[in-house]
Amino acid sequence: MRPVSYPEIGGQDDYIQSIDVPEFRRNLMVTADTRGFITLWDMTHCLKDTSQPCTIVDRWGDSHQGKPVRSVSIAPNACYLVSGGDDGRLMFWGLTGSGHRAGELVNGKPLAVGNANVTAVDVRIQQNQVIVIAGDSTGRVRGYRQDRLPSLGCDR
Repeated sequence: MRPVSYPEIGGQDDYIQSIDVPEFRRNLMVTADTRGFITLWDMTHCLKDTSQPCTIVDRWGDSHQGKPVRSVSIAPNACYLVSGGDDGRLMFWGLTGSGHRAGELVNGKPLAVGNANVTAVDVRIQQNQVIVIAGDSTGRVRGYRQDRLPSLGCDR
């Protein structure tokens, strides 16, 4: 095990809330934190050589209006990402093959906006659709469907 340096130095109330690794691209990792940041990492070099830092592929803090991001999930092929946060929004992101936010989804797409915090998310691919499941702080669980987006260059 080796520690990974996180790019934001926070206080005692700042935490990483969620971590996910795509099934078929194990070198990538996504994290979400209470400061509102989502970070995509390439872990290839730092896991092989402990003297190498882990590489941040993409990072953004405006995904949930500056509020904590409670959950992230990355699709098994690493082409789609979903996030949920204290702003009540469930966000859908398209990614490039290298893990950057892509095309018309560079700022994300709200799949749902509610009054309750989104506390859990998951994403799977089924045939020509991306299936998203989200749970909120009231105990509701809902499902959503999005068409796959091969035009973004990742999901072919």
